[in-house]
Amino acid sequence: MRNEDPSWDERRRQVNRFYAIPLEWIPQLAVLGIMLIITAVLLGRLLEIPPLLRFLPGLPAMGACLTFELLLCGIALWLLQPRTITPIRRRTGQLLALLCLMPSVMGLTASSLSLLPNAPDWLLPLVNQKTNAMGETSHCHILFTMSGLALFLLSLTRNGLLPLIQWLAVITLTMVSVILFGHIYSLTAFYSYAAMTSMSLPTALGLALLTNGILFTRPHEGIMRLITSDAAGGIIMRRLLPIVVVAPLMIGWLTLAGQRIGLITPYFGLAMHEVMTTLLITVFIVHIAISLNREEKRRHSAEAGARKHQSDLAHLVRVNTMGEMATSIAHELKQPLTAISLYAANSQEMLSSTNIQVNELHKQLVEIQTQSQRAAEIIRRTREFACKREPHSIPVALNELIIDISDFLSAAAGNRGVKLRLELEPGLPQVKGDATQLGQVLLNIIQNAIESLQANVCTPKHVTIQTALTDTGEVRTVITDNGPGMDPETLKHIFESFFTTKGDKGMGMGLSISRSIIEAHEGRLWATSTPGQGATFTFTLPMAE
Repeated sequence: MRNEDPSWDERRRQVNRFYAIPLEWIPQLAVLGIMLIITAVLLGRLLEIPPLLRFLPGLPAMGACLTFELLLCGIALWLLQPRTITPIRRRTGQLLALLCLMPSVMGLTASSLSLLPNAPDWLLPLVNQKTNAMGETSHCHILFTMSGLALFLLSLTRNGLLPLIQWLAVITLTMVSVILFGHIYSLTAFYSYAAMTSMSLPTALGLALLTNGILFTRPHEGIMRLITSDAAGGIIMRRLLPIVVVAPLMIGWLTLAGQRIGLITPYFGLAMHEVMTTLLITVFIVHIAISLNREEKRRHSAEAGARKHQSDLAHLVRVNTMGEMATSIAHELKQPLTAISLYAANSQEMLSSTNIQVNELHKQLVEIQTQSQRAAEIIRRTREFACKREPHSIPVALNELIIDISDFLSAAAGNRGVKLRLELEPGLPQVKGDATQLGQVLLNIIQNAIESLQANVCTPKHVTIQTALTDTGEVRTVITDNGPGMDPETLKHIFESFFTTKGDKGMGMGLSISRSIIEAHEGRLWATSTPGQGATFTFTLPMAE
């Protein structure tokens, strides 16, 4: 059945999008961005255009070796994007990831060995040659090693590796973000170290795109579920995180650019940066608050709809229970109706005789009235239990409700040779809830206990209902039978919807609805059983304030 709520499709699209971009597009866009960077750098080398190697004047150029490594990583990411890929494509992606990983591992190893106190002299030219060939600093080795390892692990089919892959990508992205901040704000210390060359802006941009592509390859799994979920936390992160990161960055860069060309003074630039950042973030926080309020209204509307559906389903279960008890109800009604017929016939005979005994006639009429009231009470209880009405919460005397339900079931229990025992604690506090729903819980559990005793050949058969006040201030109800009990497998599933041990006669919704009702009343319902020794159902409810 199609959901008629117009906001449903909007929320579903929101989960599958990131700022109006479908999630499955992000890895592809990352690959496209990497290829554009590599194309620009290669054109700069072929046509001898230095700005294409740097992207911004005065920054270091991207080395040829790292250009090749980034190309291999981009192709590997493209090959490993689909969730279901051919074995050849997976193996090719693994090979390219290893080719991307090996040069950085070798360079990192050589750099580490060269720092040893007794490093061999023949290693120093190799390190210098490696550094000059790459034109980059040693932290490039670290970042490409982690990226290549994440790509290689991504090609494997083990689900347990996904958190490790995503954490490698997150750490790499964090380090790259610091380097990008250094380039944008001209902080040389962020991307260059003493006695080493610098990491270029094209390299940092390529690694940022690569790590984002790795993260969004499996956007609904692992740590990425926090961002892509439809919960409030996911909505806030999707809408606020990019703004919090990008907005101050761009405002700060524009402020510095204005200071460099002499448009604004440093003090005015600092004040403008703080004011604009505060205003922008405030606007987005207000926007998000409005969105969350709208989502909250939708949630309340959905909860109200769910409660209505649950009420309708509970009514259906009650009607079905009445159908199962039709024979017992008919038998219970037959007794007062038969008595009314007999007393009416006797009264008619007395009136026909010449010697009318007024006292005897009065007794007969009193009995007719008593039995008619008994029949009317049976009909009232049946109608009240089966009628459909909106649930409302009021203080409920649980002991009186249990007595009423046990009276209602006494005929059905007696016909099956089952005795209902009541052990109710006097002076029990009232609970807050809907009497009809709580009565349904009692009826479902007691009726199930009575039916389970039919498989028990021992006598006497009995169902015991106990109430007590717990030490924590809750009202506890315990319903125990001496039937055959349940095995652990059955006990594990009894509260699941549509699970039944009655075959075609049961709906499998009684206990599921009962647990939902008790939990809606802020209580708990559970069951214990020992095969051959009966079953025990216990539920607790908070006291009415």
